[in-house]
Amino acid sequence: MRKITIFVFLFFTLYVFLSASDNILKNGDFETDENNDSTPDFWVFSTKDGISLEKENENKFIHLKNTKNEYKEANQTILIEPGKIKSVLVKAKIKIKNILPGPQEWEWARVMVLFFDTKGVQVGGWPELGRWKGSFDWSEKMNIINVPPEARSIMVQIQLSNCTGEMWADDLQLLPDVEFNIPRDEDDLLMNGDMEFGSSKPLYWGGWINGDASFESPGYKSPSCFKITNTSPVFSMLIQEIPIDTSKIASIKVSGWYKIKDVEQGINPWEKARISIEFHNETGRFGDWPPVVGEATGTIDEWTYMEREYLVPKETKSIQVFAGLLNAKGTMWLDRIKVNAKDAKGKPVKIVDIKTEDKSDWYEFNPVQDTYSKNAIIDFTDELDKPAGKHGFIKISEKDKSLIFEDGTPARFWGTNLVGGDVFLTHDEIDKMVKRLAKLGVNIVRLHHMDAYWAEPNIFGNSKQTTRQFSEESLDRLDYLIYKLKEAGIYVFMDLLVHRKPGPDDGIDEWEKIPAGMKEIIYIDEKLQNLTKEYIKNLLEHKNKYTGFTYIEEPSIVFMEIINESSLFYWDRNKDIPEKYTQKLNELF
Repeated sequence: MRKITIFVFLFFTLYVFLSASDNILKNGDFETDENNDSTPDFWVFSTKDGISLEKENENKFIHLKNTKNEYKEANQTILIEPGKIKSVLVKAKIKIKNILPGPQEWEWARVMVLFFDTKGVQVGGWPELGRWKGSFDWSEKMNIINVPPEARSIMVQIQLSNCTGEMWADDLQLLPDVEFNIPRDEDDLLMNGDMEFGSSKPLYWGGWINGDASFESPGYKSPSCFKITNTSPVFSMLIQEIPIDTSKIASIKVSGWYKIKDVEQGINPWEKARISIEFHNETGRFGDWPPVVGEATGTIDEWTYMEREYLVPKETKSIQVFAGLLNAKGTMWLDRIKVNAKDAKGKPVKIVDIKTEDKSDWYEFNPVQDTYSKNAIIDFTDELDKPAGKHGFIKISEKDKSLIFEDGTPARFWGTNLVGGDVFLTHDEIDKMVKRLAKLGVNIVRLHHMDAYWAEPNIFGNSKQTTRQFSEESLDRLDYLIYKLKEAGIYVFMDLLVHRKPGPDDGIDEWEKIPAGMKEIIYIDEKLQNLTKEYIKNLLEHKNKYTGFTYIEEPSIVFMEIINESSLFYWDRNKDIPEKYTQKLNELF
């Protein structure tokens, strides 16, 4: 769970019995300060040091400033009737200057919208209006957030989250159950292609961002655009799926504006900054890969336009639009992406002409927290052979080469992955997760990307200096995870070298140029081999404080992968390998 300081104060409570058009925040424009104490009415400041109410041209707004890494916020709490409000539209005008994030991924300037039940327990995760870094002038931000049905109160936090820099906020609105339509052209099928609305990603866009991404101002002739930065060749793509009615739509034109900086092609020639599409029928993607809308590498400082027209196959049920960095390093800015439709006569197809899906017979999906009671209809917990490791170490049968344990018991596994930071959850989160895994009948878990530089946290505690020391907190959480998995009858498959990147204090020449996971070059570089051997030795000789066994003595750890997805045969595909290692390879062979 994310660590965050939530300041507790004597706060104002506001009961909400308002129409859908009313702002349930009080004094969201900060204009009222009846007692002249420099704190706007209905708002609470965590400190007077670095938070102020300011005025310019007869307009008041809040200003937060951090010269050192610390949490600082203005907040307001509102009481609501549980189940009454389904969603809130959150709006605010925001300006930031020189925001430098803290060490954790969420430690930026941000506006949080948190929910609490009748007992004061936080529910519904950590939703945000948005989080921001760097600098931009006044810009309106907007997001839609679902309200948990058990929520009794809402806390809005304007916060500098352990970051440095300045933030200004004005005109905050919290509008319940608003019918919200993002403006777009009447023949544009894409939602929020202007990248104006959203928090961590633009509204209506899905996808995976494995690099760094944020909204940035200004965009192309607009307040905002979306910026994606990859420091290594990873998949960071926005994706939006659009339903297609081929009885009305015969062709589409996909277009967009972009800029790029220092974009390097990935291993394959198509791995670049790009906008592309896929056609899908009822079973998924079909046909050949359509030509990309556009792709680029290098640096393009000015906003640049790309477009392509496509005939729509008759069996198409939807298209998926992709935009971002496809396994490529560098930075890409995106704005004003559109999908314009035409009929068979070449006339524009208006959105109003497209029949929306009838959802009148849909049911609300609102699952409750599993209590893991004994009377569950489906529960495989008692079917697991616990504790894991009770039959001894795993080995290969001399009789038929199958996997068996030391006492002859056949070994059969059905499992899943835990990736990156999900390996290092809190004890309470681990307890719940292990119960869920056991209930589903999982009896083996692969611990993947424990060493990844991008994992939050990783086994090194995300040190910026070295990867030769384990984080005590991460190691404690790993110990506890293995202990609880073992107790439940769940075995462990532990990956070792996956996505580690050396630090400046690791004793590696040109450490910053080493590919993530030391891919390929690990096979020919003795220093990297010794660094990896040290890591493996220290990990396997570490004694688990909860089980009393070192990892090498632990029979519930049945498999280990020494090096993940790396081979000398991948050398010519890996564009991240420094030239000196290629020269060394040529000298060796």
